[in-house]
Amino acid sequence: MSLRDSIRHDRCPVRVIRGQSLPDVEVHHGVQVRDAFEPHFHAAAHVIHVLAGARKQTVGRRQHTLAPGDVLVIPPDEVHSGASAHREGWTFVSLYCSPAALERAADELEPDAAGELGRAVRFELTDELGSGQLVTELAAALDDTPLAAQTAWLALTSRLLRGRREPAPRRRERALVKQAREFLDAHLAASVTLDQLAAVTGVSKEHVVRSFTADVGLAPHSYQLNARIEQAKQSLLAGSAISDVALALGFHDQSHFARHFRRIVGIPPGRFMGPRRGA
Repeated sequence: MSLRDSIRHDRCPVRVIRGQSLPDVEVHHGVQVRDAFEPHFHAAAHVIHVLAGARKQTVGRRQHTLAPGDVLVIPPDEVHSGASAHREGWTFVSLYCSPAALERAADELEPDAAGELGRAVRFELTDELGSGQLVTELAAALDDTPLAAQTAWLALTSRLLRGRREPAPRRRERALVKQAREFLDAHLAASVTLDQLAAVTGVSKEHVVRSFTADVGLAPHSYQLNARIEQAKQSLLAGSAISDVALALGFHDQSHFARHFRRIVGIPPGRFMGPRRGA
């Protein structure tokens, strides 16, 4: 498998693969990685396949210890945290799949349900035979021919999406929390205050913090920081300079941005960008 980028995390290799035929899908392959992440979220769905070692993972209020063969699916925007749980770390293949990529796949699999608001990838922990193989096959095919990558992607999304529709709106989409999130998303670079969130939602400051934290899993300020980092990742991949991204997203300076980026993503922004190549 050829690699488009190579990075290192805690002295152990973590390889990142981004294929041209599936631009909205990213693969991370780590070998004996010793890591720990505080609660955070990704705009993309996160699919983890444990190959060796062990990992303690918390998703929302659910806690699990992942063993070799386990596959964990974390939906977009789901707050989670985790840490390696083996003295030699853990070895894994993980995928980050954008909501747009999943929506296109869902439309191909179920054309009659196109645009259905309730359709979503849902949380799952499974050791079902073949699930992990689909993840590793996609990882291997992503940098292969477009036919190989698209075939592997179809096989995986067919397992992830078929028959997986939310029966009711999720708690986080209650009107109050949705209003607060939309306001924070629209003012990523601003120093938003609790007074503003209270005014937008029409409840007290204590009420908005309590409701937001209960539904999202992060306090409003932590959510805004994570949302800034998610936007920063997209800007960096689009070619923006680190200093420009830091300034545009409201960080005090480049070092302030880099410190938070590494704390949440696990690698510094320069390594996330990877080596620049010609077309």
